[in-house]
Amino acid sequence: MGHFDNLGKLEQLNLVKDDSKIVKIMVSYEFPWNFQQSYFELVFV
Repeated sequence: MGHFDNLGKLEQLNLVKDDSKIVKIMVSYEFPWNFQQSYFELVFV
């Protein structure tokens, strides 16, 4: 999976209607390590 694979999906989404899809794509595919680290800090610190 390349760095820009989800760019086309994100460009087609509506910022207001598809906000949850945008967050899912960004967190799950683009920044998974960052999300895991922030979740760990919120839960365990």
